[in-house]
Parts: sequence; structure tokens; C-alpha cells
Amino acid sequence: KFIGAIDHGHHLRFKDIPLDQVSKVKLRVASAGAGGEIELRSGSKDGKLLLSVPIEVNGQWEGWYEKEVELPKGLERGDLVVVFVNKNRASGLMNLDSLRFEK
Repeated sequence: KFIGAIDHGHHLRFKDIPLDQVSKVKLRVASAGAGGEIELRSGSKDGKLLLSVPIEVNGQWEGWYEKEVELPKGLERGDLVVVFVNKNRASGLMNLDSLRFEK
């Protein structure tokens, strides 16, 4: 199952992630809509921005592709919040199939 019908400002919280042991994150995404960005934030949806991942439109809602990003060093265990952003369009941004934390 995947997360769909994602709009600007929607977010997910992953509790108590050992970010001190994670070096990269792999996101499996698709967009037949507006695309946008996925922000990874520390603690809350308004917390410290760790990084922003551009999500390009590929013309398919379930035509998945991967984006791999490296997290900043020196993070501590805590909540990681995924925020979906597109300041130019409020709805129909993208789908998220998975998020993998890797060493």
C-alpha cells in the first residue's frame, strides 16, 4: 500500500528514528500531478529542515522511481517528519510508496 492523494502541507511523522545510525534515505515516489518537494524535518512539521528532495512529475501515479538522499551528519535519535510541499499548487502532488532508512 502507498500514500496517495497528497496535498501541500500534508505530513507524516516517524517516531524515535535512530538518525544517528542512518546516513541516507531512499524514497520511492510517483507523480502524475504537480510534483513538488518532500522535506525531511526534525521533531515536527515546522522543525529544523534537514533536507529537501525535489519530486519530478513522471506522468504516472504508480510508475515508481527512487530518490536517494544523504542525511546531514551529527543527527540524534528522534522523530523525523516528512512534509509534502508545492507552494504553487495545493492538491494532487504525488504518491509515496516507501521510505527506507539506510546506514
